[in-house]
Amino acid sequence: MASSLGTWPGLVTAAALLTCHALALAVCTATAASYLAVTVPRLAPATVQVAAVGAAALGLAVLGADRQVGRGLSRLARVCVPAYAVVLGAVVVAGLAQDLTGSLGRADSAVLEVLPETGGQHGQQGLPSLAALLPVMGVLVSGSAVLTGVGPVFGGGCLRGDRPGSGPDGSRRGGRDTAQDTRRDTVSGLVLLATGAALVVVIVYLAGTVGARVVEDPAGQLLRDDLPVGEGYHQLPASVQVARAVFADAPLVPFLVVVTTVAVMLLVGATVLTRLPVLAAVLGRDHLLPHRMCQPGDRRVRLWCAAMAWLGAVVLLVVARGSVARLLPPYVLTTSVYLTLVQVGMMRHWSYGLARATDPRARQRMRRSRALNAAGAAATGTVLVGLLSTWPTRDAWIVLAVLALLAAVCLIMRVTSLYYRRVSAETSLNGLQDVEVLPAQVRAVVLASRFHQLTVRALTYARSTHPASVEVLTVDMGDGSAERLVETWEEAGVAVPLTVLGSPTLEVVPPVVSYIRSLRSDAPQDLVVVFLPEHLVSHWWERVLLSSTTTRLGAAMRRVPGVVVASVPWRLATPGQPGRGGPGGQGAAGGVEDVMDADVAARRASRRRRGQGGPG
Repeated sequence: MASSLGTWPGLVTAAALLTCHALALAVCTATAASYLAVTVPRLAPATVQVAAVGAAALGLAVLGADRQVGRGLSRLARVCVPAYAVVLGAVVVAGLAQDLTGSLGRADSAVLEVLPETGGQHGQQGLPSLAALLPVMGVLVSGSAVLTGVGPVFGGGCLRGDRPGSGPDGSRRGGRDTAQDTRRDTVSGLVLLATGAALVVVIVYLAGTVGARVVEDPAGQLLRDDLPVGEGYHQLPASVQVARAVFADAPLVPFLVVVTTVAVMLLVGATVLTRLPVLAAVLGRDHLLPHRMCQPGDRRVRLWCAAMAWLGAVVLLVVARGSVARLLPPYVLTTSVYLTLVQVGMMRHWSYGLARATDPRARQRMRRSRALNAAGAAATGTVLVGLLSTWPTRDAWIVLAVLALLAAVCLIMRVTSLYYRRVSAETSLNGLQDVEVLPAQVRAVVLASRFHQLTVRALTYARSTHPASVEVLTVDMGDGSAERLVETWEEAGVAVPLTVLGSPTLEVVPPVVSYIRSLRSDAPQDLVVVFLPEHLVSHWWERVLLSSTTTRLGAAMRRVPGVVVASVPWRLATPGQPGRGGPGGQGAAGGVEDVMDADVAARRASRRRRGQGGPG
């Protein structure tokens, strides 16, 4: 997009796509909650809470399913979507047949009246006018069924990187496989688009025929005996009202409509959550999101994406008070903006290709693709213009809030991109003259609190690097531990100098950092390597019990120029298992004699390799 239309259109496209995922999750969960309230009327006043809990449950389910979630969603889609189409198709066919024969019943809400100020003849029926239908039809015309996951779920799930031979961006390698995936998703999306559009049109027609009343605020807009129905009235969705009117003697059919609708909405919401890490990986590679997002299979990345989507959906649900009618305009707005820009960008892409292509077949294919993109841009642009023209009557403040959110996301991604550009310019190499510059000498410093195996191992590692000098640092905390360490050090006869630092404030980090800085100021051309012994634990509560001084020391000394921090881990044994200090167990470090003979052992190993014909 950025290469075809420029930087800011690309940012708007990415921001609209991210926002559309959160809106899609909110719309799916709000729709599922409104249909659940049909079978459990007590849930009607708590639609926002039910939708928020449903979104959280979807996120946990997707995270718990790990990387097999894509295949599971594909199997569920092959059951739920056809079942939903069959049930709703049966309602439509039976309703049209009864309408032709004149035996179609009336909805339960047909006895109610609608306030006249809600809008003319259509407002009296409680059905959306032609302008109000634009958001609904926009969801279908813009292809948002594919965007929100119903189409891609037929392609075997969202994490295509799980398949053998797939690329890191979630799509298969190889032009043929990619083309087949694209055609399959396009065909499934077009089938769903045509089917969904036909079902919506017929359901709206049947709802008007049976006299169903569907308004945005039923408590204040619906009247019974010239009085508002009040908060106790629960408005049923149009499809449920039509199903009850068509199958008045078969209550199982309306129940199946509710069940299949809830299943499809939850399926789409789960697929949105699985698609989001793939989108985040693409934006991360384009330097619009943090680079840690470039691993869609990482559990932490998927957790972060699910949490952000859930938080955005909850905010939208609270702002819209759980109303699907309030959520549809911003949803269609973001979808239309994204798809219109994509279609225009593809038109520019094909135009550039036509200016350079010479093969007649390739030029014909490009012209056909450009014509299709032009038709798509016209359709989504029409939906966008129609939505913008209905602002005065369509909760304009919600649309304005979403536009402000889009602007904020664009600015965040722009700042992120500029930051990565600055980092790249700062760390880039203009030549190899800096590569050959070596420090004058390397000085090793080992931190120790007492004389134990962690200290011995750190000393062994430090001496094995053959530094110019090695010294051990400890801090006197006034509790006698420093004196005991000095006595033990002298009794062991370790030929490594031990330096005791005073700490008037009884802190460890400031005196150590100050001493390391003094080493650097005395010899700026030297490299100082600080070896920090630390524990590796298996349980979270062990981190609470053990000191975090090593972590704070490492973080502080990494800010000192010319200092390298080397971690020397010691893995603690779990209860009931033998000690596991490291690759060779606790005895890998040996004893104090290993500290004294580290250089001798390294030289012996080197001579042994040369004697066996290995590299010297």
